[in-house]
Amino acid sequence: MARTLGNDDKERLRRIKLVGNYVRATHASTRATADYFSKNEFKISNYTVKVYLDKFQQLFPEKGETVALSIAENTEDTIKDPKVKNRVAMAAILYGRGHTIQEVAKKLDVSYWIIYRDLHNRLPYLDIEVYDYIKERLELEPSTMALEEKNEETVQRAK
Repeated sequence: MARTLGNDDKERLRRIKLVGNYVRATHASTRATADYFSKNEFKISNYTVKVYLDKFQQLFPEKGETVALSIAENTEDTIKDPKVKNRVAMAAILYGRGHTIQEVAKKLDVSYWIIYRDLHNRLPYLDIEVYDYIKERLELEPSTMALEEKNEETVQRAK
């Protein structure tokens, strides 16, 4: 498990810069970046790399464009994989028929977040018209994390 940085903003900023500059230099995917840093520097998840890259783009807009292009390139490469392409298409069909992201994930036997990324990030590269059709509903569907946080608040209030 990764070490929690707590209130160590200086260390967090150092890591954000390291990760951002690494992606700028290598054009690596978030997964490859997480693997590299976990093996060579410090443990970091794919999700945390994404969070750090978003923050890097906010803090350094003049450098952030390169990072955004790398993310887009890697997303485009992923959608070229036939298995991913088929999963995205099937997810779009099921979601378009009224299933929730959780239901689609269960039917396709993958995680909620894979389907979330498929619909939000990969579908626009596959079929922009279908994405435009379901986009409004996607924006209205609460994320699992938001629901979990709400449930946790309810439990805390009950105590």
